[in-house]
Amino acid sequence: MEQGKYVLEMDGFSLIAILPKDTVMFRKEIDSVFVFKHLVEQKKDSLSKLSIEEQEKIKKLKFFLMRININQERKKYLFLLETPFNPDSALDFVVKQNF
Repeated sequence: MEQGKYVLEMDGFSLIAILPKDTVMFRKEIDSVFVFKHLVEQKKDSLSKLSIEEQEKIKKLKFFLMRININQERKKYLFLLETPFNPDSALDFVVKQNF
């Protein structure tokens, strides 16, 4: 079965641009990647205290990768979320989740 990739990419600078001028803005550039699999492994003791249902929801996120790139001077606020998926299982759980 062929595997696909789900990618959600958003440029949020236009949202930040409408904030009041006295709002605290980002003072430095941020370029970070979060691999949810690593976070799930690092926090497994804390996660074990959650209900089985909540643990299962979080485990489904372990194949997600999130990248945030913010540069105030260049007016850049990029957010990228991606995960591989099998078309048979599709992304039903993503659509049904209430994050």
